[in-house]
Amino acid sequence: MYDVIVIGAGIAGLTAARDQRDAGRSVLVLEARDRIGGRTHYGELAGLDQRVEFGGGWVVPACQPHLAREAERYGLSYEKGPIPEHLAWHFDGTTRRGQAPLSADDLPLFERAMSLLVAAAGRIEWGRPFEEQGLADLDIPFARWLDDNDITGATRELCCSYGAAVCFGAGPDEVSALHVLSWTAGFGNRPWPLFAGPMIRLADGTASLYDAIADGLDIRLSTPVTCVAQDDDSATVTTEDGATHTARAVVVAVPLNTWADIDFHPALSAGKQQFTMERLAGHDIKIWAHVRNAPRYFAGLGWNTPLEWLTTEFERPDGSIMVGFGHDEKLIDPTDRDSVTRAIRTFVPEAEVVAWWSEDWNGNPYSAGTWTAFRPGQITRLAANSRTPEGRLVFATADVAVGFSGWMDGAIESGTTATGALSAILDT
Repeated sequence: MYDVIVIGAGIAGLTAARDQRDAGRSVLVLEARDRIGGRTHYGELAGLDQRVEFGGGWVVPACQPHLAREAERYGLSYEKGPIPEHLAWHFDGTTRRGQAPLSADDLPLFERAMSLLVAAAGRIEWGRPFEEQGLADLDIPFARWLDDNDITGATRELCCSYGAAVCFGAGPDEVSALHVLSWTAGFGNRPWPLFAGPMIRLADGTASLYDAIADGLDIRLSTPVTCVAQDDDSATVTTEDGATHTARAVVVAVPLNTWADIDFHPALSAGKQQFTMERLAGHDIKIWAHVRNAPRYFAGLGWNTPLEWLTTEFERPDGSIMVGFGHDEKLIDPTDRDSVTRAIRTFVPEAEVVAWWSEDWNGNPYSAGTWTAFRPGQITRLAANSRTPEGRLVFATADVAVGFSGWMDGAIESGTTATGALSAILDT
């Protein structure tokens, strides 16, 4: 019998497993995929000597202490992404080029919107569970919050594009305004680090982090878990091949949207079942493309476009390597060359797409979506229950983090927090 079985080898699960191993406990990690990393995946573009982040990759170490602590522990360094040299913006149905996303007439309206955002975010006490703070009036659709504050026109489209679609991988009607506002609170109640965040990444990729945390752990890959049964003394985990493993405690460290695919005995609480039935909202499409004829180090942001965000990450002698994000599957098919080409040409009409790549996070049964985006009402109704241990089960995933849920920092936070809950189980 193991002391702890961890289900899932994403960053949260690996952190929990390492900490328990370091505390002298026996640990087994079971991972459904044929790799570790979970919703981070630093891999090579097929047919091209170039490694990229297929999943999460952005960090803001100045505001994310859990991530910064792990980077320091393993001697990891950061790098800034390239500074765009050419910019395009698509708002109010018009594509315009230049340094500012909005016209001079719109800037006072944008300033007002940012003031309102900062004022609302200022109500949030960072580090304390949001559901304890009387913020239910903010746990509404972000689109409604924009309506209530009379934020309209190009300013509204910019908020929808970046504040909802790019940051949360969901439409403004799908994501909670409280979740959107919380990121501003987490960045010191300043919106600008949010814009700077996508410029910072781990110099050697996210694999440098998850490989370092995983070093020395007993990890079984390609081992999906189908059932977890517990009694007063132990928990038994059954895998897809029929094998069983027993432990004194289990850490469920897979995305919240996948909890419903595991048969729990006894069943999870009604709150957790409700959460997994509603699902989190994040469903963004992330593409990488090898493009010729694009302006050097280009970046574009827009609304009602197939891609809300398109930017050059690498310049090569044979063209640009660009990354794009789009939340509306009706506007872009990441499996179709013509669809991807049309999406890129929205911003770069002269572009020639040589090749493209995309990982299907939404269709993959082991992620069933992208990063965390709480639907309206979910934070104040369901988030607290999602973090609560049940018997010998502890839950650790970026989806249940108190702070930066959906970020690597949140994954590390939840993995670290698991220690206290496990001690309550194992030390009795």
